[in-house]
Amino acid sequence: MMLSTKNVDFQRRETWEEYSKATSVFNGFFGIIAMVAYNAANEANDAYEGTPEYRHQTKKAFKTSQEAWARLWRTARRLFEDKYAVYADFITMAAEDMSADLQKLYLAVHASLLKQDIKDTDRKAWVYAADMLAHELTAIYQRFVRQITEETRREIIGKSFRWADPTHITNCAHDCVRAVATRDVMMDENVMLALEIIARKALSSEYQDESAIKALSLKGNEEFKEQMAESIEEFQKHKDERIRQEQEANDNYWSERQKQRQKQRQRRRKGRQETLTTDTIAARLGERFNVTRT
Repeated sequence: MMLSTKNVDFQRRETWEEYSKATSVFNGFFGIIAMVAYNAANEANDAYEGTPEYRHQTKKAFKTSQEAWARLWRTARRLFEDKYAVYADFITMAAEDMSADLQKLYLAVHASLLKQDIKDTDRKAWVYAADMLAHELTAIYQRFVRQITEETRREIIGKSFRWADPTHITNCAHDCVRAVATRDVMMDENVMLALEIIARKALSSEYQDESAIKALSLKGNEEFKEQMAESIEEFQKHKDERIRQEQEANDNYWSERQKQRQKQRQRRRKGRQETLTTDTIAARLGERFNVTRT
């Protein structure tokens, strides 16, 4: 259950401030990676639903997985109340912008399965991808709760995020793998890299901010956009400054490269001049004193 002044007596203002900061951080990354994992789970379900294989334990596993995800979103809707619509827009748009990254994960898994001569690779790759993303979601969730509890030294803050515990979702995703898998498989480094890219982007504050600005620009979110006007302005200033610094760093890099190339040309030219001068002197000395170059 999320904390509020309605259900907790915050005698110390610091506790409320720390909780607010933790919630802001958590809602950013958790929602994005959860939506990406959810999209993968839907792809896996769509790949099997309505096929001859979608029966018995396989059908049960996929339906239980879908129910677990639905329960998470219902809980979020209840807790976020009037802010749920804009939050849903935020994580949906962020996940859509990461669709290419999700596709790369699928293709990496697909290639890894092909190498191991796994049959029905096209569909199974989505099941494995959904399973790995669910496990990544749980790992990140558990790490966050542990760290925020240690940093604030307030167990109540860590417990306040129990509503989002994805352990059950992860167990369901793994049940889907067991329902369609014929044997154990290994994933190569390309799969791990694709998974890492998704997690890194979801955890990026800059990516989260970009997605939030896009969500606030959608029709129906005008009120929230107005409320966040100052933050949006600060974000734009920060973005412009970052772009300026990146351009300056790029200009400095190429300027330095140009200087280095010029120095190299000067050294080569000087080397040729010194050689020519030495040869000339040697030749003249040779004419007068019978000196030869060795």
